[in-house]
Amino acid sequence: MPVAAGLLDPGDHNVVAAAAKTQAAMIVTENLKDFPATVLSDLNMEAKSADAFIADTIALDDTRDVAAIRRMREWFSSRFDRDARNLTIQ
Repeated sequence: MPVAAGLLDPGDHNVVAAAAKTQAAMIVTENLKDFPATVLSDLNMEAKSADAFIADTIALDDTRDVAAIRRMREWFSSRFDRDARNLTIQ
């Protein structure tokens, strides 16, 4: 896919292709360095970590409806090692 030519990992091309096909504005990933802004900005997309995505969702609507997302963020943060390249359960 030509629009994903700037990605280092050819295995990530399908992620960008799927996001482009569905006109997604965001790719949620823990491998942010694999999806540089220079590539995604041309597609009007950005990459965010799961934690940042959940935090933004909570900030947009801090009502009772977001309680489940808040609990999910707390669970996610307590269970995974963010410093590892791949998420590992602690």
